[in-house]
Amino acid sequence: MTQWSGRKVVAWALGAGFSAQEAPLAAAVAWAASEGADHYASNPGLTQASERRGLWALRCDQVADSDAHLLWNPDFAAKAAHSLYIEAGGNWLWHPVAISGAADRALPLITAIIKHPRDTITDNPQVTMLNLLRRASSLHSQIQATARRG
Repeated sequence: MTQWSGRKVVAWALGAGFSAQEAPLAAAVAWAASEGADHYASNPGLTQASERRGLWALRCDQVADSDAHLLWNPDFAAKAAHSLYIEAGGNWLWHPVAISGAADRALPLITAIIKHPRDTITDNPQVTMLNLLRRASSLHSQIQATARRG
């Protein structure tokens, strides 16, 4: 299993067809669902169909039966996520991490990774999600404080 950086997840989202405006939220969905792990698996329903796999934690029954094993491939998973996003009318309200708000909470992290140099916000996949969220929250607080002064 590989844990991919936020920058790489955004690149897969862009490559799958998400626009530059859509890609950060698409990456935030992936990070909230799997923390960047391409071999993420969860099976709350205990059936093959309900099992969630891969970077975007898509349900196996959301792709053709013969393609379920491909959800471990981040490129395929990004394209599948994009297809589901388009089928839903260009929204994520079909994905549990979007419904729960977890993707929205991860979005500042992804935005910070995209907008800041690597020496400011680390892009090292070994750094825990919690540390990155703390850094993004701190950066957000600094931006808010600057806006109030200015």
